[in-house]
Amino acid sequence: MNTRAISHLLKKVPRRGLWTTYWLERDFGDGGWIHSVTFSPSGEALAFAGHDSEISIAWGAIKNIRLTGLPYLSLLWTSEEKIIAAGYDCAPVLFERANKEWK
Repeated sequence: MNTRAISHLLKKVPRRGLWTTYWLERDFGDGGWIHSVTFSPSGEALAFAGHDSEISIAWGAIKNIRLTGLPYLSLLWTSEEKIIAAGYDCAPVLFERANKEWK
């Protein structure tokens, strides 16, 4: 699996009051900063956690898991089917893959 990291630098910070509008007009479906990127033990899958409180797992297709709480800062694969996530709420969470679905 290959990955590509893209970063963007603003040459000019928008005027006060426009910052919120700027972030609402994203074209590429991105959700802000990426806090953690990690490959599965076999290297066949990639998981990443973003500042938008979403975990994405690329294993053929990309599966996005939308979270309701604070974003995760760190991901750790414990096996090909399990990922531990930890973040701002200081409570690690286990995500498991069963029948090709992540829960």
